[in-house]
Amino acid sequence: KETSIELDSVSITSVEPASAASGDTIVITGVGFNPTASSNTIIVSPCENGGGACMRVSVPFEGSATELRGLVPDGSFTGNLRVENSSAILEGLLLSPQAPSIPSNWLPFGVSLNEGDVAKVFFGGTAYDYTIETEGADDYLLILFNSVAFFDDNFIHNYHVSLDVAAGAVGGEPAVDGDEESKKEQEEPEQTMPYYEGFEIKVWKEIEEYLKGIESGGGQIETGGARPVIFGPGEAPQTADFNVYTDIEGSVLDPASFTVVTGELKYEGTHTLLYVDERTSQAILSDAEAEEIGQTFDMSIYGIDRDAFGNESDINGDGKVAILMTEEVNNLPEDPGSIILGFFMPNDLLPNYVSPGVTNGMEIFYTMVPDPAIGGADWRARSIVSIKGTLAHEFQHMIMFNYRILIYGSGYLGTYQEELWMNEALSHIAEDLNGYDLDNIARSNLFLDNPGNTKLTFLDDDNLPNRGAVYLFLRYLGDRFGESIYRSLVQSRKAGVENTEAATGSSFLELFADWSAARYLSGRGITSDPRFNYSSIDLQSDFDPLYMIQNNMSIYEMDGTMKPMGPDYILFNASSQVLYDVSIMALSGGSMHAVIIRLD
Repeated sequence: KETSIELDSVSITSVEPASAASGDTIVITGVGFNPTASSNTIIVSPCENGGGACMRVSVPFEGSATELRGLVPDGSFTGNLRVENSSAILEGLLLSPQAPSIPSNWLPFGVSLNEGDVAKVFFGGTAYDYTIETEGADDYLLILFNSVAFFDDNFIHNYHVSLDVAAGAVGGEPAVDGDEESKKEQEEPEQTMPYYEGFEIKVWKEIEEYLKGIESGGGQIETGGARPVIFGPGEAPQTADFNVYTDIEGSVLDPASFTVVTGELKYEGTHTLLYVDERTSQAILSDAEAEEIGQTFDMSIYGIDRDAFGNESDINGDGKVAILMTEEVNNLPEDPGSIILGFFMPNDLLPNYVSPGVTNGMEIFYTMVPDPAIGGADWRARSIVSIKGTLAHEFQHMIMFNYRILIYGSGYLGTYQEELWMNEALSHIAEDLNGYDLDNIARSNLFLDNPGNTKLTFLDDDNLPNRGAVYLFLRYLGDRFGESIYRSLVQSRKAGVENTEAATGSSFLELFADWSAARYLSGRGITSDPRFNYSSIDLQSDFDPLYMIQNNMSIYEMDGTMKPMGPDYILFNASSQVLYDVSIMALSGGSMHAVIIRLD
């Protein structure tokens, strides 16, 4: 015999007060609430009829079947409020399904932002309206971003924003300062290292495709195991021949793209062997300078990176990481105005799966030599510092490869390979942890100069502003969740956004919104909330000012453009005690999201 259970409806009649700030206590009266207060949910949404992606949620701390007390959910906008009752009727029944959630009607509810409050809403659509309730003549910062990339990562989103005084409200138009058209042009970084863009993405994409081919049963080269240059423990040879990639247009899997370089041992430490191309003169790199570089890696970088990220492999059993400094790296870029400081070649850890001519069968890095002919004595001294930072950077890549390919991927499978943006972000953190922060600051400044033109989760567009963005994002995660998160991100079988969410326990959109707010709020004394402040870097003193769109709305409205996951910042001043209707439309589709901060 079937039994039907009829559940009581839930209805709310009033909310007191009718307007409150995030974290304030409100009292909701009505009928049909779960008598156990924590089995109800308070939902505030700025979207018409709620909208799942727009909702902010909190749990009542006290209540009965007719009255609930709870807090205004963090990050709420003015809009509507309702209660959902997770019904207790089925509780205690043997093998009962999860209790259904019964929603109430919606009532209007106003959210007032206090100074430093950050309201966030993540929309699932392309057009929506919500209201900002002001209390005085205050400055507000509106942050917009679109989380969808169409066709490729270079897709540009067009959007339209309008602000208008709500019907029946008293007050004037918003005073807006600035102009979208005045966005800064992309400039070269404020550093003496003109980075050659796209090299690492070329290497990693070729290796990724090759590993996919092996995984699917094709593309494997039977080599019988290439004999490493240096094999096993014991005294390292004073000279050795190395296969070095020398054709920037050639495949990293083609022996024709490589040449043999003879290196002379200049430093042997506990963990490190440093070789220098035998053709390198003392005027370009002295023995003392080479030894100092090797010693820095051996006694400092090696331990710091291992503590932060994990262990490297040791496929040739010598217990050492080799470094080869050669002018072939200097000559690698086609553009004479660009340089490649150094790199790690994944081929070297795949001797049984690639041609012997493209691998050295060992843990090894390749770096340029600091030739003063490139930029003079000052440039030469600066480049030696950058080479050390590059070794810290590349060592993270080597450690990542060990976990993702050699350990989790059984030595050759690319199943667990990390996405490029996250892999690069962690390597820029490696530079930072080792005290080489000048290049990271310069890259970050390019991002801060035009954030809407820079995407965080880049996959196909490797450039300096993108690298500045990912560095600031990972630095933020380390400050918020502790630097142990870097090890968690490396030693994971997940990638990209999924990896970030697993390591933090937070949604990526929530993290992106908080990070976007922190880029403005950090260090200004507006809020002490650790979600919106860096603790390891001083954005206000050491970096360029964050660019904000000003004087562009012509009182009511503006049009703008942005790349996927590239936020635009719009600053405006609101008149006293006015409700502003805000309308946002993504003219090119996707999923636009909004953050608004009351600044004073």
